[in-house]
Amino acid sequence: MAPVAAGAEPYVVRWPLTARTLLPELLIPAFLIGWLVVLPRIGGHRPAGFFWVFAVLVVVLRVNQLRTGRIALDVGPKGIRMGQAPTVYSGRPVAVPWRSITEVVLLPPRVLSPADLETSVGAIGVRLRPDAPLPFGVRALVREPGGVGPLVTRPMRGWTLDRDRLVAAVSAYAPGVRVVESPA
Repeated sequence: MAPVAAGAEPYVVRWPLTARTLLPELLIPAFLIGWLVVLPRIGGHRPAGFFWVFAVLVVVLRVNQLRTGRIALDVGPKGIRMGQAPTVYSGRPVAVPWRSITEVVLLPPRVLSPADLETSVGAIGVRLRPDAPLPFGVRALVREPGGVGPLVTRPMRGWTLDRDRLVAAVSAYAPGVRVVESPA
């Protein structure tokens, strides 16, 4: 790993807290409180004591996941981590070490579906070295025509990229890695 420039700052972008991301987080505790407190008062079955511990554990873990799992992009000394949207529960963040990256690719906005012509979303990707192992959490890779290596991408939906800060962080942590814009 190359020496880190003095005063290097990680570039971290977090998903914003919106009604769409907060609604499930508010419904889970409301459901548990209703089941554990209100239901026994109106003549319902009182849950066992161990369930109280389980319910508190679920709420604490979910709140912690919301608090720490909101990272959309993290460019730091170990590499680049790209997260999934907080409303997507099937995916995992992808961490790619600097030794596996040849360049950071900014893909232009594209229309996501014919039904929603107003929405266009750009993407960010990291081009892997041809001999790099598949990063944990990646199920498939994008191969661009004429591209040197496979590309791991994430859409930039719901957050904004600061290109200058991205370039500064990449050049500070991995001077040999370029930030390029893909034409298509």
